[in-house]
Amino acid sequence: MPTYLEQADLREATNVVAIDDAAFRRASVVDPNFGAITDDAAKATQAEHSMTLLEGLRTYPKAVGWSILISTAVVMEGFDTILMGL
Repeated sequence: MPTYLEQADLREATNVVAIDDAAFRRASVVDPNFGAITDDAAKATQAEHSMTLLEGLRTYPKAVGWSILISTAVVMEGFDTILMGL
């Protein structure tokens, strides 16, 4: 496992995508902060995966609203085709 993931204390996480050291060096040439960005992204992913349903609803209310809207539209479209006999 690359050293930058070991420093982030994500050794037990099995769902973390890792890049090899050569790719990490190339990316850090472009952005010197790449290691910190990678660590922050991994920690945010872990935090989101450990959220409860209620925490997710409170954190992302707009996403929940859009999901309900689109789901309702799909269901209504299905009923429309059945009612119209198409």
